[in-house]
Amino acid sequence: MIVFTENKYPIAKDISWDDVIEKISYKSSKLSVLYQNSPANLPTFFIRDDYYPGSIGEVFDSVSRDCGVEVMHTYISFANNSMTFGNHYDPVDVLLVQAKGSTSYRCEDVTYTLNPGDSLFIPKGLYHDPIVSGPRVTLSFSWE
Repeated sequence: MIVFTENKYPIAKDISWDDVIEKISYKSSKLSVLYQNSPANLPTFFIRDDYYPGSIGEVFDSVSRDCGVEVMHTYISFANNSMTFGNHYDPVDVLLVQAKGSTSYRCEDVTYTLNPGDSLFIPKGLYHDPIVSGPRVTLSFSWE
């Protein structure tokens, strides 16, 4: 069952752009850039490491204490129409927490718009389609 909660994690609003840039800059082999050779689709940074500088670590610790998550991936986009994985499903349950900007997710013909502090629980195997509408930081937690 999908669960959308407004302002469940207000601490996510405190993530600083400095910490986001530090995370992108960290020498990690687990940074991927989603892009197409098209000016219509701008890149998104997808980071799968356990380096959580400053305010990002505070959010990870808070969400982990709340619901026992073990893993956090970070999605960072700097413009409208940035690339995503498109309509896809994950093999594990996912808890999305919005930190910066807004991101919408189409799930089962319903669109949920996440603003900073909001969360969306998506059960494993459920297709969801992210829609990026501007600069954003979205945290994706799981119990892997």
